[in-house]
Amino acid sequence: IQGQTYITKEQIRQWYQDTNDELPIYQRSQLLQTKLLKKVAGLEKDEAKKDWVKEEVEEQLQQAFANDPHQEYSEENERRMRKKLRQQIVRKKFRSLTRGVKQFQFINQPKQYLHFLQSVLATVQKHTDISAETWQESMLSIKQDLRQRRLKQEDAVLFFLLIKQLYPIHVEEKARFIFIDEMQDFPPAQVAMLRQLYPKAGITLCGDLNQKVYDNESIVGSLDDLFPQDSVKRYQLKTSYRSTKEITDFANQFLTGDDQVELTARGGDLPTVVTAASTAASYTLLEDKISDAVNNQQWRTAIICKTAADCQKLYQQLAPSSQDNVQLIISEEDFMKRNVMIFPAFLAKGLEFDQVIVWTPNATFDAPQDQLIFYTMATRAMHQLTVIADHQLPILDKANPTTYQAIAQ
Repeated sequence: IQGQTYITKEQIRQWYQDTNDELPIYQRSQLLQTKLLKKVAGLEKDEAKKDWVKEEVEEQLQQAFANDPHQEYSEENERRMRKKLRQQIVRKKFRSLTRGVKQFQFINQPKQYLHFLQSVLATVQKHTDISAETWQESMLSIKQDLRQRRLKQEDAVLFFLLIKQLYPIHVEEKARFIFIDEMQDFPPAQVAMLRQLYPKAGITLCGDLNQKVYDNESIVGSLDDLFPQDSVKRYQLKTSYRSTKEITDFANQFLTGDDQVELTARGGDLPTVVTAASTAASYTLLEDKISDAVNNQQWRTAIICKTAADCQKLYQQLAPSSQDNVQLIISEEDFMKRNVMIFPAFLAKGLEFDQVIVWTPNATFDAPQDQLIFYTMATRAMHQLTVIADHQLPILDKANPTTYQAIAQ
């Protein structure tokens, strides 16, 4: 406190070692905490006898009587006020120390986690082919993150489990049911953390496995590992009532056979794929589409790009008249206020629009994950789907030409 050390780390280490080593670590930490709180209480008593405290008490006592001239004066009242002021002054000085002990801040959590990772390397190598060099590189990255008070999701579960063994952690467990939507975008680490925080709660996971737009490890393949002791019930709903038969036929070609969506009876126009002669020509075509959409107030139109950066670039290239009629949405905090909007694919999933324009200039769809992203973009359309490109899209090579109308301009 203010540069003065009252309890050294050597003393704390010795007091911990003096506890019964047959007890669990978290119980030994509690015993150490009790010892430290008693020590702090003793320090407060010693501090209360010092002259600076007495002087502070006298000053505050005089101020109290000056502020309240009608206050009854008696030796008993003055003695009681002196004791109260003395306790307040001393406790204020040691407040941060007391709070730190109550919060187990005498345990260096980052160092404990790094020590844990170092100690389990041999065990990990028995079950994986990870090298010591790779492990050390990972630890160096984790160490840098911890210095900046950051923790990756994959480390959070292990970190939390370790800390639970070091000292008691109280978590409000009133939640009986946990519902997770868009489960395909949740990594296993996040759900594992929820299982640790709420071990008694039932968990319902909902999502469309075909709309996985993030390139991260998905919970989908880890359900049995995450819930080994629990009964897991699976319900697969394969019929979509959002899009027309023609749009569903077109989009299904970007899925595997097992994941394809069953068709609905509602029919409509074939999706249109327009390949412009140049990027400039594709912008002109889009401007015309925006003008038509503005005039059709009954329909809600989404222009969907692959990424948020693509959305921003597109919006900046639009003519001012089009910008006035289009809303750019690149954050979950943005509200849909207009009938024509520009969305990145990750924000459009789960939404539906009368008309969708898939904007592909400057975007590539080469990775396996891009098949699902393109599927997600296409299936946001309920009635009409248009794909605008400035070159032949390789992703369409596998599509049956009879499932869409190709137009070259």
